[in-house]
Amino acid sequence: MNEQMFVNKTMEKSQQKEFKILHPKTKNILVTGSSGMIGRELMEILEKNRDSNTFLYTADLKQGEDLRNFKECLDLCHGMDEVYHLAGIKGSPKMTKERPVDFMGPMLQGDT
Repeated sequence: MNEQMFVNKTMEKSQQKEFKILHPKTKNILVTGSSGMIGRELMEILEKNRDSNTFLYTADLKQGEDLRNFKECLDLCHGMDEVYHLAGIKGSPKMTKERPVDFMGPMLQGDT
C-alpha cells in the first residue's frame, strides 16, 4: 500500500491543507465512516482502482473528527473532489427501531 494514500494518517491537518494546495492536479477523495462495514468495502474498491494522482482521506469520530461540528466538517471537505458520507451509529435493527433518534439524529446532524 502506498504510504501517501491515506494522507490524514501521515500528516497533520495543516500539512494536509498545504498538500492539497501544492498538488492541485490530484484527485482528493474523502470517505467518512471508512472503518465501518460499508466504508471498508468502498476503501478496498477505491484502493484497487486509484491512480498515482488520487489520494484517499478518511474522517472518523474514532480519529477525533466530528462531522456534527459544522466548521470541522467544512475543513475536512475543503479541497475534496469527491466525498462519500458513510458514517453512522452502529446498532442492532431492534435498537434502531426502538430508539431511532439515537441513530438517525447524529447522522442527520453530520449532513447539514
